Amino acid sequence: MEKKWTKTAAAVVLAGSLMVTWLCLLGGFAAPEVRAGAARGWDMGRASFPYVTSTDPDANAVGAPANTDVSVTYDQAMDLGTVDDTTFAVYGSYSPLAAGSYSLVNSDRQVVFNPAQGFFPGERVDAIATSAIESTLGFQGESSHLWQFWVAVSGGSATFADSGQALGNTETASAALGDIDGDGDLDAVTADRGSNMVYRNDGAGNFSTIDELGSGNTYGVALGDLDGDGDLDLFGANSSSNHEVWFNDGAGNFDTPFSYVNTASAYAVELGDLDGDGDL
Repeated sequence: MEKKWTKTAAAVVLAGSLMVTWLCLLGGFAAPEVRAGAARGWDMGRASFPYVTSTDPDANAVGAPANTDVSVTYDQAMDLGTVDDTTFAVYGSYSPLAAGSYSLVNSDRQVVFNPAQGFFPGERVDAIATSAIESTLGFQGESSHLWQFWVAVSGGSATFADSGQALGNTETASAALGDIDGDGDLDAVTADRGSNMVYRNDGAGNFSTIDELGSGNTYGVALGDLDGDGDLDLFGANSSSNHEVWFNDGAGNFDTPFSYVNTASAYAVELGDLDGDGDL
């Protein structure tokens, strides 16, 4: 922080509900910036930290287009060189870490992510803009900003027809859907008493067994890109043995699992970015 202040100094004056900031650059004062921010408790240090003013789609929005861009807007111009999929990460609940391109608009205050491919209908999308994104003045955000939204579903009458498929031959506690082989449709993993089953979708809703994983009593399964390589890995929550993580090779094949000590029975698992660092 001290190194950055050798290049930039700031003077802050509070006047009623407005905050006026003059930036002293190279010995001269730039035009003042006015913010309605006195109620935020601004001080000389915090005034230089970029903070999020809005997101698009909005947090908890329902019905976003499948091909939507995802963007976050700050109170000041941002440095595109500090933006990538580790600092601004977008995950779908049925998809791995999204690939795409980044750009700046709105006087460089709005960071826009354009996904390379659309999201699935009904998919929950989690976006994480981490504090590692820097402003053009070289300051990082005060904290990470996380939000989620849901993709629109078009059509459907809520009337279901039996497909005639009978999958599995044991008691199933839960299931997770996701595109495990990257072919654009939703495959399935089930948490079974015994071996967990992996089913591949042919794109027309017909499932075939491609793998059996584990041998413990698994009650919860979750798919997510745990190692950031662009595919969906599998976390299994067991009730009578250690929890397990299987990494995906990108084609839907899972390798030997890593085990995590289980000190109590678990009956469900949910993945998310708990510490705002851009991973699950």
